[in-house]
Amino acid sequence: MGLITDFLFGRKKSINDPLLGTLTTRVKSTKLKKDYSWITSYLFDHQAKESFLLLEGNALGPFPSQLQAAQSLIKGFESMKSQIDLELQKEEQKSLKYKDWQSKLYLAAIYPNHSKSNALELNFEALDENDNHFFSCTWQDGKISELELK
Repeated sequence: MGLITDFLFGRKKSINDPLLGTLTTRVKSTKLKKDYSWITSYLFDHQAKESFLLLEGNALGPFPSQLQAAQSLIKGFESMKSQIDLELQKEEQKSLKYKDWQSKLYLAAIYPNHSKSNALELNFEALDENDNHFFSCTWQDGKISELELK
């Protein structure tokens, strides 16, 4: 079965990052012009569930700008949460619904805004599967922007 899977989807390739852990993709060609999606999961401190992380790159690994942005997010996780708190305070009508977001939501998914950009889209989802509250924002250069509350 492995030969068929490798033929159809490419061979599995992994790289290790000291901060993010093991990122994997399937590579069909070693041509550097072809883009690949590299994936991993990461458990942030004080978070109940793991975050899914997707970075774009080539056959050698994720693009350096996206890898650095993801590493910056991990290192600046507490700062990012504080920035979200400040942004939520500006949204008076909706902020009450998200008052306890840090205990009710978790960072579920992280992925690039554009394939070669260092801007990452962050999606926060409810820990309770029956709760449909979520929000997203953009993380770029150590700052939060484009906070969308749903």
